[in-house]
Amino acid sequence: MKKVIGIILSAAVALSCTSALAFSDLPTTADTELMERLGIISGYSDGTFKPDETITRAEAVKIVAAMRGANDENVESLAQDNDTAFSDVDEDYWAYDYIMYAEETEIINGFGDGTFRPDENVTTDQMIKMLMQAIGFETYVQGSGGYPGGCRIWANALGIIDQSQDIDYDAAATRGEVLEMAAKALYTPLCLITAYETDLMGNSSPILEMKDGTGSEYINLLIHYFDVYTAIADVTSVDGGTAEIDIVSAVNFDDDYINPEENDKLSVTVGLDDGVTLEEGKEYTMYIQASATEQDVFTVLLAAECE
Repeated sequence: MKKVIGIILSAAVALSCTSALAFSDLPTTADTELMERLGIISGYSDGTFKPDETITRAEAVKIVAAMRGANDENVESLAQDNDTAFSDVDEDYWAYDYIMYAEETEIINGFGDGTFRPDENVTTDQMIKMLMQAIGFETYVQGSGGYPGGCRIWANALGIIDQSQDIDYDAAATRGEVLEMAAKALYTPLCLITAYETDLMGNSSPILEMKDGTGSEYINLLIHYFDVYTAIADVTSVDGGTAEIDIVSAVNFDDDYINPEENDKLSVTVGLDDGVTLEEGKEYTMYIQASATEQDVFTVLLAAECE
């Protein structure tokens, strides 16, 4: 993870700014447009997303795997095993590598009969479980009763679902419902293994840490797998494909944490991704990606003007 902007806005962001529509049948937030840009979600050739249609288990797995940085170019290398344990998923199945990666990383485990049933509709409970596994909360889930109750408890606690609403957990989830849960999960603090401890018998067990910014840096899926940070910034100048910005606030508890009471703004030079335009003197909500290979090189992936 690159050291980048360190001013606190909020651990769980709800962007008030909206961006251009990514899909003709969906009121798109900046979050949704970013998910499309990062390859986490995709629509249909006619420009629609079809939010009211159901989604298969295989399609849901691809979304969750993509939230952890998997894509068509790298998923085969991410999936280390040569085959999957599921009897109903052949190597020529379109989502084979995604399913194999999800199995190896324990995002999924299939059914007791050895099948995965990739073409069945994913239920709300099943989608919640995949997301909880993807963000590392299996230990907490098991401590709260396991699947499905423990998943529901922690998904509600983390804001991925709202148990005060009337949720049919056994029903097939719609594409829109999956999108909403996935978007919220992107900002959920990850639970990561930070070290291992060994007992007197030589047995090793992981030490887990919730990366919620309380006594530790804040890390979510966007930061951990994409080096993407969310910020509100004022544009001080624009020169072609670059801009000078003053960060007013940003989601990040990184090593270079800056106390906002002592540093009101942080000046950064950023590149502008394709389609991104900024105007001098205006304030934007931005998604800023740190270079994976170069220090202090940042690119604005998406910017939505604040009202």
